[in-house]
Amino acid sequence: MNKRVCVIGAGISGLSCINQLEAHNIDYICYEKRKQLGGLWNYSDNETSVYKNCKQNHPRKYMHINETHIENTTNDYLTHEEYLDYLKQFDSTKIEYNSTVSNAYFDKDESVWKITVNDKVVSFSDLIICTGHYTKPNIPKEYQCFSGELLHSIHYKIPEKFKNKKVLIIGGGSSAIQIASDLVSFAKEISLSIRSMPYILERYINKQTLFDFYQASQNLSESEIIGLLFKYEAHQTLFNIPAPEQNLLNSSTVPICDEIFSYANENKIKFLGKVLDINGNNVQFDNYESTFDVMILATGYNLDFDFFDFKVGYADNLYHIANKNNPSLYFIGMLQPVGPVPRLLDIQSKVVCKLINEEIDLNQAKNKNIQLNKRVNLREYVTSLIPLLETHYEKKIV
Repeated sequence: MNKRVCVIGAGISGLSCINQLEAHNIDYICYEKRKQLGGLWNYSDNETSVYKNCKQNHPRKYMHINETHIENTTNDYLTHEEYLDYLKQFDSTKIEYNSTVSNAYFDKDESVWKITVNDKVVSFSDLIICTGHYTKPNIPKEYQCFSGELLHSIHYKIPEKFKNKKVLIIGGGSSAIQIASDLVSFAKEISLSIRSMPYILERYINKQTLFDFYQASQNLSESEIIGLLFKYEAHQTLFNIPAPEQNLLNSSTVPICDEIFSYANENKIKFLGKVLDINGNNVQFDNYESTFDVMILATGYNLDFDFFDFKVGYADNLYHIANKNNPSLYFIGMLQPVGPVPRLLDIQSKVVCKLINEEIDLNQAKNKNIQLNKRVNLREYVTSLIPLLETHYEKKIV
């Protein structure tokens, strides 16, 4: 059959993808289960999305899709309302809303993907999954015995719901730190349980956005960068936040939050270690125990593609893009870069278009199995993909 591509998901991954499919004159249909585009950035009280007071961790000038810059605001860091307003310009008549994909399999006899959407089966030559990796909340068993209110951070929406509650947040990533700060004006008491304290950074350092500060200091050693944090009074230990136990440059997470510094300095947020035992709503830590009304798990996500009858892990895709075991199956955004996501989506989408047009072969590429974990260094990852694209693209992306 002629090339006809199925795209699942109209969040920023899907929108970046279809923007490139159109630029490469590739026919497609995009299925989105919600009634509007935007994915996580389309706020909803009862569907998967960011929380109401969320704003972005990376500055506006790095959050645009492909070459379409953000011009509907001059704010450095966008709210979800501002970002959704920007994303709406990528709407397309080829996006079919309220369309749930319940099954996807490759028919070897016909050499096509059979997609079941709203109980109707449609055939496609290629399939691109743009649902990201924030798909299924990870809820560790050790916390499920908590007798108070237990929820995952993806279900946290508004702080008012937790008025006068004692809240314990499990996790040390951006979600945990930001939700703790969001709760300060309403919760009776807020505690963070963090197994290994990371470096926490503000959105501005020395009057620069954080990413610009990172760009300017990326050739410095870790000790030199830490020295700058102290020099610019941006080191967390200056604000009553425990000293980092992880490295700065290669840690598993570097939370970004502004308010946590002042709130910690005012003792409005407690920092606790690993949970040792839970008995009802009583939680024990090393040298401390207390009762809590609510436990919020900022414990990450598991991959979950329930429309497949096979499993897909991070190690199953070449360059985090092309599936090793299934023909013409691609993934965009199924990883977490240390840096702004849109730059990654841009280059991944261009690579996928070249693969669909059979202009490149990843099996012949060098370093095709690099970076098997979900977290990657953005610059290193982009650099690894540049040889697959035109030489002029290198000047734009690096």
